[in-house]
Amino acid sequence: MLCMDIATHDALVALSLSSAELILLEELECYDPALKSVRDERQPVEYYFTCKAALMRYVARGGKDVSRVTYLDSDLFCFSNPAALATEFPGATVILTPHRFPAYLMAGREQYGRFNAGWVSASTDGEGIRFIEWWRERCLEWCKLIVVGDKFADQKYLNQVIGAFPHSLALPRIGVNAGPWNIANSRIEECGDMVLIDGQPLVFFHFHGFRRLIGKVFDSGLHEYRVSMSGELRKLIFEPYMTALFSAEEKLNRLPEWIRRDLTSRPVRKSLVDRLRHAKRACGVFASRTAMIG
Repeated sequence: MLCMDIATHDALVALSLSSAELILLEELECYDPALKSVRDERQPVEYYFTCKAALMRYVARGGKDVSRVTYLDSDLFCFSNPAALATEFPGATVILTPHRFPAYLMAGREQYGRFNAGWVSASTDGEGIRFIEWWRERCLEWCKLIVVGDKFADQKYLNQVIGAFPHSLALPRIGVNAGPWNIANSRIEECGDMVLIDGQPLVFFHFHGFRRLIGKVFDSGLHEYRVSMSGELRKLIFEPYMTALFSAEEKLNRLPEWIRRDLTSRPVRKSLVDRLRHAKRACGVFASRTAMIG
């Protein structure tokens, strides 16, 4: 886990997560001075995006017995074990997840890239390392949150990967990195202890745009993609995620007071206008057993 500030690092240390290795941003910057050199010229979110490939490089070249490095955004939530993906496609040096925009979104959304950069996997053999180095170099050169030709943040560079790296793969699994941008016309159902999307197991969902408005009222982020909150979507996908969030929040609330204070005292960048706009969009909320979702 890359900790972008000390408060996050201290909280995760206190939680004693047995399988987590914590990396301070300063450690990554010390290992990669070129990364640190661009920090002051970028907005925070642009710098976060710049860090992705640099983090993969740090882990891949860290001297450990690592055969594959997979980057995950922090707003992904697993519904089944994703480890099988590495063995299911053993010949793929780079694995990417297509956005799979529906036709009604294609014209406006394809400009942001064919693939989603929230989950990117690369082997640590020759071609996989070449991809990581190439992606890092591109992001160091330019990584802005605007569309300029064939560039958008760290993400649109991925459009070039399938052609440039012969053993790369556009993942055919619908249930891997499903998100609000491709869920509109999908059939969601339960089969035993699995959630299925169009008959395929849901491995993980990307909760892009999901945010708390106040208390237990949340903006689902679906409105941006013109998706309605169906009963199946709420029960099978959003409610398990919220239950996990509340559980994590309870654990954080049991941490020492000084850690909780540092976590909550960080500057809030959202303006009052932003909050009112999100609240207005969430007027038609959907009740659930655990919370309300807009």
